[in-house]
Amino acid sequence: MKYKILILVGVVFLITFYVTRDTIFAQGGNPFGGRITYREVCACSNNMYLRVSAPRGGEFMYQPGHTKLYEFGQIRENIWLLGLWQGQQVCRQPSGDGCHTVHTGNLIRMTGTSR
Repeated sequence: MKYKILILVGVVFLITFYVTRDTIFAQGGNPFGGRITYREVCACSNNMYLRVSAPRGGEFMYQPGHTKLYEFGQIRENIWLLGLWQGQQVCRQPSGDGCHTVHTGNLIRMTGTSR
C-alpha cells in the first residue's frame, strides 16, 4: 500500500513538472531570474538595460509597452525578477553626433518583481 501511494505521488509530480514546463515555453520565452545588480535608463531607445545576478541571470532589456510587468512592478537595483525573455534589444544613448548603441540584452517578455 505504501509503495502504491509513493508511486502515485511520484507520477503526479512528474506530470505536474512536465505540464508546467511546457506551459512556460508555450508562452514564448526563455526563463530567467535573479537580483537586479545594475540598471541604466536608455534615453534614445526609451527602455532600460538591466544586469541580473544568479541563479539565472544575464543582461536584459526592459521595454515599456512590450514587457508585461506583474505585481509590485519595481524595476530598480536590488529587486528580484522572475520571468521570460525572447529575442534581443539594444540600449541607445545620446552622444555628440546622435545616438549610439551602448548595450545589447535579452528582451524581457514578462516579469514579476519582489517588493
